[in-house]
Amino acid sequence: KIVDKSPTFLMAQLMYKGASPKVAGSWGAFVDYLNMDQGANVGGLTNSIYTVADFKGWAVGFNYAVAKNIVFLAAHQNGSVKSVVAPANDKYKMTRVEFNYFF
Repeated sequence: KIVDKSPTFLMAQLMYKGASPKVAGSWGAFVDYLNMDQGANVGGLTNSIYTVADFKGWAVGFNYAVAKNIVFLAAHQNGSVKSVVAPANDKYKMTRVEFNYFF
């Protein structure tokens, strides 16, 4: 029997403070929990790992306003991925570092 089920997406985020682009020296930290089915559309992220595989995991990160209108962000994500291509639960790790300039 084939069950027609729409993919689901669950995300919980705990944030402390948060870097404001208007205030140099401000900072924040966060922890995320992600649980999403293959095919779930996460805010238009059509080219991400989330649209091609089941994903379950967590992320932790922080942001810091280096100067007015410049925010540094660093995050690490850890979880497991299960897809049609790789049906076994594969470990997934990603570290992201970025600088954002606000106009």
